Formats: sequence, C-alpha cells, structure tokens
Amino acid sequence: MKIKICKDDILNNEGKVLVSGLTTDNSEGINYTNSGKILRFVLKIGYGNDWTVYIGRESQTEDEISKIGDKVIPHALKNIFEFDNEVEGMFRF
Repeated sequence: MKIKICKDDILNNEGKVLVSGLTTDNSEGINYTNSGKILRFVLKIGYGNDWTVYIGRESQTEDEISKIGDKVIPHALKNIFEFDNEVEGMFRF
C-alpha cells in the first residue's frame, strides 16, 4: 500500500516530519543502491511549500536521518509514495 501525499499535506505541515518508516532498498522499495537492506525513510516538509525524503540506516532515528540522511530523488519514491505532478513539482532536491 502506497502512502498518499497531497498538496494540503505540504501546505499545512511546515517544518514537520509528515511520515517515516522502513522500506527495502530494492526495485520494490526506494531502490537507492539496490542493496537489499532495510532503510529508514523520513518525509520532511520544508518551510517554502516544499518537501523531501531522507533515508538512512534502519538503526538511525528520525532526527538523525532528517539532519544527516541522504536525499532521494522523486522517481525512486514512486513505489512507496503516491503523489501527483503538482506535488512532485514541490519536491526539494
């Protein structure tokens, strides 16, 4: 089941972590390096009507990943998130 992200989520949650969880680094998950490992992701809403997703090791906390995690590009997110073109256009690289 995909996590749906809509424009209102971004506009009404400035500076917050909208959602976090675990996914597999493979073609069915985030597919960052295709390592097959479990990764923790954090979807963070920015302060300019934007959003991004950070990933890190399963053992890291949301806070650690939000500060030092790797950013993921939108096309790598489509397996776990559902969003339209307008929301994709709000993605912060």
